[in-house]
Amino acid sequence: MKLDKGLLLGFIGLLVVLSAIIVLPYIQFILGAIVLAFILRPLQRRLEPRIGGTPAALSLVIGSVFSIILPFVLIFAFVASAVLGYIRDFEEREFDFETLEGPIASYTGMEVDLNSFVRSSGEVIGESVFSGAVTAVETTIHLLIGFGLLLFLLFFFVRDTDRFVAWFRDVSPLRTSVTNELLKRITNITRAVLIGHVLVAIIQGIIAGIGLAMVGIPNAIVWTFIMMLLALIPLIGTFAVWAPASAYLVSTGSTFPGIALFVYGAFVVGISDEYLRPVLVNRYATIGSSVIILGVLGGISVFGFMGLFFGPIIVGSLKAAIEVYDNHYGRPDV
Repeated sequence: MKLDKGLLLGFIGLLVVLSAIIVLPYIQFILGAIVLAFILRPLQRRLEPRIGGTPAALSLVIGSVFSIILPFVLIFAFVASAVLGYIRDFEEREFDFETLEGPIASYTGMEVDLNSFVRSSGEVIGESVFSGAVTAVETTIHLLIGFGLLLFLLFFFVRDTDRFVAWFRDVSPLRTSVTNELLKRITNITRAVLIGHVLVAIIQGIIAGIGLAMVGIPNAIVWTFIMMLLALIPLIGTFAVWAPASAYLVSTGSTFPGIALFVYGAFVVGISDEYLRPVLVNRYATIGSSVIILGVLGGISVFGFMGLFFGPIIVGSLKAAIEVYDNHYGRPDV
């Protein structure tokens, strides 16, 4: 019996590895379907008793295409085109960095050449963008297959989530009370990340975008969307946009608007995080800054863009699992 059990577990482990290899090329789209399904699931629960499970799921998938997926793709394409345009136009424009170089040299005692540094940085970024791109045909085919897979999985994830959870409870080797608490904690952490953390980033991006618009930064809407994404990344955030924009204004002679933007970003945008996070994130689960930092930075390197969301969820779930173990089984004897 022990041999049979070991062989079966080994076979299951082999299938898990092979399945992971199969889905890895489209992991971004699979994770995206999971995120959207989690967001749409409350609506599914309301619609299902009225029109049925399948029609409700189908209508939500169609609605998400026009209200979430398509707008996101269009905005992302617009932002990418604008950024590439900035890189191309940068070489043709002249900026007066002497206004900034003087104070830096007097403060540090070192001569700096910001013009050469910024231009070389722009060239490196441009080379990385174009050298890392694959052919247009391959990219188009991959994206079409990926989005088709996303919509296909989204339909079943939205419709059959309760069945999957019930199946997981049945096959789980843990006690029912342990399984229920573990699922509840992971659900709360997912809500805290997807609803709280993401909503904070959106609000911060909008607040910072208002500051850019007030001082006359061109294409403030584009930069607002970029800041929403950057606000998801700890230690970087909206500072990566409004601080260089402030320096740009000062270097071009608009000293007062540049200083005003820096003060606005440092105080209004910065302080907003201290008030928004406890209200929008901690209402679901208490997630420390260390969990967010480790999760986001590590998640991006492993999962790419979707790591912004799944990194903190995975690290936070590990913490929750350890706490559940401690609650039900106690600390191991030393």
